[in-house]
Amino acid sequence: MGDKTEVTRKPRSRRANRQGSVKVTPYGVTARVRLDGQRRERRFASRAEAEQWIEEQVETRSRSPEVTGNWTVAEWLEEWLQGLASTGQRRGGHSRAPRTIDTYAWRMEHFVLPALASYQVKRLDRRTIEWLWNGWDSKGIGGNSIADAARTLRQALDAAVRREIIPINPAVGADLPARPRRPVRDVLTLEEWRGAMDSAEGQSDQVRIAMWLAGAMALRRGEIAGLQWPQVHLDEAPAWLEVTTNAVRVRGRGLVLGEPKSEHSRRQLAIPTIVVPHLQSLRERASNELVLTSARGGIVDPRDLGNRGSRYLHELFCDLPAGWGLHGLRHTLVTLVGVKTNLGYPIQRYFFGHSDIPAAAGDPEAAQSMTLRLYTHGRMHDTLVVAQAIEQLYAAAATR
Repeated sequence: MGDKTEVTRKPRSRRANRQGSVKVTPYGVTARVRLDGQRRERRFASRAEAEQWIEEQVETRSRSPEVTGNWTVAEWLEEWLQGLASTGQRRGGHSRAPRTIDTYAWRMEHFVLPALASYQVKRLDRRTIEWLWNGWDSKGIGGNSIADAARTLRQALDAAVRREIIPINPAVGADLPARPRRPVRDVLTLEEWRGAMDSAEGQSDQVRIAMWLAGAMALRRGEIAGLQWPQVHLDEAPAWLEVTTNAVRVRGRGLVLGEPKSEHSRRQLAIPTIVVPHLQSLRERASNELVLTSARGGIVDPRDLGNRGSRYLHELFCDLPAGWGLHGLRHTLVTLVGVKTNLGYPIQRYFFGHSDIPAAAGDPEAAQSMTLRLYTHGRMHDTLVVAQAIEQLYAAAATR
């Protein structure tokens, strides 16, 4: 017998760590790679295709801004907004609401990205930021819009500092354009307030109900659009409603019913008797759980609701500023109750859903009292006092 030649197989070289793996099965070749703590997997017909896919994934990851630090402004803003949407990234102890995140996105898309989308975040400096802000001013963008967009950009760049993408925030200390002073009409008079409410009788359901809920209960636009009939208790004495939902526009999902603006916005309110008949007449015709519905039977867009109310109010009062709308009725009612009644601050705070007492409602020092802010609490039955005060204001306006 001849000598047997021992054949040794050369072991297949093992792929380096984080370079993925390839497994041949009767059903094909499976490629796996772990990046950013997540495993990605895909099946191919051949080993060569699988290995090429792994190399592309690793190469793409090695060039990503997270690895290289070369974030563009567009990439970073998208990363920041996605982080807010997925985790809330608590600020000051409170999570940002979906409506707030949508507002941030709108400001960035309209004001920042057209000019700075391709800029690298780490190359932004104070001069570039001031050039951007002065560009907004030259286009006639309002001072408040500039300030809001600038504040949002500063927040996004603050987050970049925390992630150590940039050492300092270039927007801090940059000078905003001077805001021209414009005559502002804050609120309606008592007589104008009642006239606006009474004139709404001949308007559409959306305008009429929105006017009464904003003007006689100080509900916000999102709270009105998100109000549902199970939350409205008209057959009880006194009639009352619950503010537990809010109509908001969420990125990628459109209009949805979400949480109220804040924990202070979640409240139970007695309904003034001047509002009850309007809600009763609408409930008799209701075919939906929503108090107000769009033409298709869905959620009413709070912006559309505000725009319709604004058009109606500007037809009534020709001297209203351009930005004065449905929300101005809420400010009017808060001011009238604060100035013309002697109701306690905690009850007003609860009824209007404020986190703090507005200065217009009384003494600013009292509004900041820790006792009032932390150790006093409104209750639904206490709001009956506010509802009765609103009814008295409405009656007093008729005697003038």
